[in-house]
Amino acid sequence: MEFHNHTLCLRNWGQNWGQNWGQAGLTPILANASLYDGATACAEALLMSLRINKDRNKVIIASSLNPNYRAVAEQYLSSHNTQIEMIPFGSEGRIDPAVASKLIDDKTAAVLLGYPNFFGVIDDIAPIAASAKAAGALTIVCANPLVYGLYASAVELGADIAIGDMQPFGLSLSFGGPYVGYISCREELLRQLPGRLVGETVDLEGNRGFVLTLQAREQHIRREKATSNICTNQALAALACLTALLWYGPEGVRQLALTNYQRTAYLKAQLMALPGVKVMGDALFFNEFVISFGRPFEEVESHFRKEGILPGIDLGRFYPQLDGMILVAVTETKTRKELDRYVQVASH
Repeated sequence: MEFHNHTLCLRNWGQNWGQNWGQAGLTPILANASLYDGATACAEALLMSLRINKDRNKVIIASSLNPNYRAVAEQYLSSHNTQIEMIPFGSEGRIDPAVASKLIDDKTAAVLLGYPNFFGVIDDIAPIAASAKAAGALTIVCANPLVYGLYASAVELGADIAIGDMQPFGLSLSFGGPYVGYISCREELLRQLPGRLVGETVDLEGNRGFVLTLQAREQHIRREKATSNICTNQALAALACLTALLWYGPEGVRQLALTNYQRTAYLKAQLMALPGVKVMGDALFFNEFVISFGRPFEEVESHFRKEGILPGIDLGRFYPQLDGMILVAVTETKTRKELDRYVQVASH
């Protein structure tokens, strides 16, 4: 298995973008001036879908979506008389497209899916998006943006709205924030985007400048006409993410995503070789995987912490049926020496 440091590649991110987009026959995509984080992006995208599909009051959410994101979305929708249905996940952490499609009907405004999901699994989203489209519902894909460097894009999956958190690009964890939530959609949906759209123009003297071309916040227009009451987001954090994206460039992002995948795959393979260790299925994955050491999480955590290592997240906190299962994350910040150290501690 290949294992190397990722490379940085400076490229003109926007070079020929518009021309290639049009030649591909794809619907133009717009992104707003960002939201607070991935959790609020989920909630805002669902509210956006309900405004677009005014005669519908049902949304479908994958139960494998980040539980914290689900909690925020449910809180937002609690006063909107909205019916929420969950798509169950199977023993391998995947959702069945056939099961998901059966939940979609003429009352469904939107389907919200994780990419990858909370278990690091890459679900088969395209057929679910096709079923949603056939029923007149919107598909919302909440993704770690780095996944697009390796797997299919939101457009290729059939998403109408793409959301997520930009934390993987240039932001430290910082004990939970501040982060940056991104939200983008097909052009025909832009009137319901929350927040603001910034456009490029020229002034009376022909100088290049930027203006707010769409102002949908209640701070800018009448409250009853506003799509959202979100305030100014963490602009400095958003700028840091933009700088990181420009630094990596398209090829650099692909290499970064590949590095994340390779290091995750390496640790997963090494742990699977240990006696008594089990992983949750063999589905496609990215950045994370679920494992069991055959012992209670408290015991495992205590053992690892003695060596200065946090073994992962106790999934039993969120899913009682997964008690004893641990979510392990690996990114480009982890060296092979650190991964081998994790395996050494696990083997004892």
